[in-house]
Amino acid sequence: MAKNKNEVANIITHDPYLQTSYAFSGNKVSQIDLSKANKNSFFTSYIKYKDMMTGSVEIPLSTDEDDISNLITIKVYEQFGLDPSSEYKIVYNETLGISSETKIFNVFISDILSTDQLFSLALKKIPYIDYVVAAPLMFHALYKKNMLSAQNTDAFVVLQDDDAFIAIYQSGEYVQSRPLRYSIKNISEKFATLSGDKLNDNVFLNIIKNGTNTQDDRSRDFIVEIFDEISYYIGDLINSLSRFVGSNVSNINLVTDVKMGNFAEFIQEKVSIPTNYLDLNIAINSKEVEVDNIHNIMAINSQYYKETQENDFNFSNFLRPLPLFQRNSGKLILYTLLGLLIGLLYPLYLYVSGIITDVDTADKKSEYEINNADKIRIEGAIAALEQQISGVSKSIEEEQVVIDFRKNTIKEIYDKKVSYPMKGVVLFELSNLINNKDIQTARINNSNRDMKVTLVSKDEKKLTELMQNVNTSEKYSILTKEILLDKKYGVPSYETNVTIKIK
Repeated sequence: MAKNKNEVANIITHDPYLQTSYAFSGNKVSQIDLSKANKNSFFTSYIKYKDMMTGSVEIPLSTDEDDISNLITIKVYEQFGLDPSSEYKIVYNETLGISSETKIFNVFISDILSTDQLFSLALKKIPYIDYVVAAPLMFHALYKKNMLSAQNTDAFVVLQDDDAFIAIYQSGEYVQSRPLRYSIKNISEKFATLSGDKLNDNVFLNIIKNGTNTQDDRSRDFIVEIFDEISYYIGDLINSLSRFVGSNVSNINLVTDVKMGNFAEFIQEKVSIPTNYLDLNIAINSKEVEVDNIHNIMAINSQYYKETQENDFNFSNFLRPLPLFQRNSGKLILYTLLGLLIGLLYPLYLYVSGIITDVDTADKKSEYEINNADKIRIEGAIAALEQQISGVSKSIEEEQVVIDFRKNTIKEIYDKKVSYPMKGVVLFELSNLINNKDIQTARINNSNRDMKVTLVSKDEKKLTELMQNVNTSEKYSILTKEILLDKKYGVPSYETNVTIKIK
């Protein structure tokens, strides 16, 4: 069953066959004279199944994407025998999962001239028709607007006064459709044939509205026979289409120009598939205003189209022009105006840039003068500091000369008062040691804290003992390399050169 749903605003639906129009606005619906409709409203209509050509074409699976459209068009002209001198609108969509060897496309064809004639009366009252939906495709929006569940495979049986068809939808997408031979007019003629009575439309509709529950037994028998024939016919078609789509139909939805009593229950009993009338109440005052179901369906399609702007399956030849600046001519005007504006703005840009540059230059010049004054001040301070440093360095040098002079004087005084007496003491002590050992001194050389002495003795042992005695002293140390035997002194004597260091 369909769900009651949603606000539809500013939409005018028009039935070109019955010349009826309804306005959907603010969750309410009202019948309207098309000539008095607000021209800014969204106008929508539909084309019946009988006024279109529908079918499918197959093309090789290897066909390039760029060639698909041309190949489909060629096959449509061949398969449907279209007149090359006439103009047609051809739209198509791919049927997925049917064949693994070819691509299958559902095609929908409308004759442009026939469509223009169909809407000629409406176009005398309104300038544009924004959206025209093909009858077999008008149930797609019901799924997209969540009014029907897209979980199953559904059949839609449409019975109108002069048209009838069945359409199969799988997971909310159109799959296939077939014409039916049982329009309301055909059913009326069938009833007249069975009853032998020629009935006018109102009398027949009054009989059929109760279905098989009519009070007249004779009429009831005829209606049962007709319903039974229609049910088996629909059942055979559904079985055939189910095999084609590879899925069993789960629901049958009836859309009829007139209610036919228990017709839905009758079909459900015969074909064992849940069957219901498709009731769509999208306006809060739907009980007060009698609206054909086809207008509700058109309103829902319009609402979905306004949300998505999907034009692939829009059969309107009377679209309102795009806003000026979305047209090519409008874009040309816009680009021209932009070019002129840019041309006018460029001198202004140069003038403003010049002013900004002058102001910036003045600011930079003022900043430079301030920074330059700081630079001169800092350079002067640095020069003064360098002069002070030079003076201080000169003073340091002069003081260093004085200090060096004083150091040398002190050293000389120290040498005279300390070093010389110490050396005298050393010489005295060494003389005593040497004399005690009966050793003679041949030469003495004095330099700073060292003394080099040449010693001579007749006994080598005494020289060795002398050096041992000197080494044991804490005041000085003695160093020699060798002791030599020397005969230049007349008798054999031993000579050695020793260096005595004052500690």
